[in-house]
Amino acid sequence: MSLWRGIVPLAPRLSFSKAVILRYRLYLEDRHLAAGTINVRLAAVRRVAYEAADSGLLSPDLAAGIRRVKGAKKLGCQLGNWLTAEEARTLWHLQTDRAG
Repeated sequence: MSLWRGIVPLAPRLSFSKAVILRYRLYLEDRHLAAGTINVRLAAVRRVAYEAADSGLLSPDLAAGIRRVKGAKKLGCQLGNWLTAEEARTLWHLQTDRAG
């Protein structure tokens, strides 16, 4: 939540709304955080909105708007080839046969 405090001084009277969450996402992107990090933090904010709406602290429409805030796009590609379970077992057995 310490990063959330980076937004609050900008506009201390802002309510918990979609616009504030969008501003928070831009703040995180400006800090050059990884897309995965940004998305995890936004997921936590979405969850708070869901729980607040569920307990009657936030209108369902407002919570739905917050949940629709898109996360950061993950750019790039996966590196390497991943082994299947069977390939990993075979590799493991090859290594233990050589060591033994």
